[in-house]
Amino acid sequence: MSLRDAGSWLALLSAVLLAAAGPGCQLDLWTFKTGFSLLRWAAYGGLAGAALSVLAAALGWPSFWKGRLQLIGAAALGLGTAALPWRFYRAARAYPPIHDLTTDPVDPPVFSAVLPPRQGSPNPVEYGGADVFAQQRAAYPDLKPLILEKPPLEVFAKVESAARRLRWEVIFSQAGRGVLEATDTTLWFGFKDDIAVRVRPQGKGTRVDARSVSRVGKGDAGANAKRLRRFLALLR
Repeated sequence: MSLRDAGSWLALLSAVLLAAAGPGCQLDLWTFKTGFSLLRWAAYGGLAGAALSVLAAALGWPSFWKGRLQLIGAAALGLGTAALPWRFYRAARAYPPIHDLTTDPVDPPVFSAVLPPRQGSPNPVEYGGADVFAQQRAAYPDLKPLILEKPPLEVFAKVESAARRLRWEVIFSQAGRGVLEATDTTLWFGFKDDIAVRVRPQGKGTRVDARSVSRVGKGDAGANAKRLRRFLALLR
């Protein structure tokens, strides 16, 4: 096998590993930790494939133009494959290592209906307390209770509508208690995060508190904060 072909095959194999890392987790072919390892090896392989392609071009410069499309394509595919995991890990390091976010750290919304499907998940539903909230407040100071000048039942209808628009799987919903529990599944790896929403009267209006907790992973790369922000923005 020529150096040029080796670079092309390595770049292609790395792209396949990258594409399979997440769906394999969703199909229970491997754990999310294995999926992350595949991302890492896809990045290494992509860089190696690009390097071999560049080396083949340098060593075979007189005949470069004959196979230029293969060399350029392999180098681009390898670098692109390596760039995606690099961006993912860089983004993950930019967020605090927490996976439980709430608008009310003193009395966070509790989970009940989602407990059976969470059984066996490494992350507990008990709130981590002041230390977790200190990290949340430093990273996401905008996550606060939402106060609306509307009656609770009207607000709860909006809560249910927002959950449907966000395509959450609603596990439990009761307007009389002002409680909604749901599960959101991420697109690529299929991670399942659970959400609890609480609606209570406050003064002449209504207060909405929400909480989003990942089932696995020490950190969440900011996913729970983004989810709560989208939800609260729809209610506003």
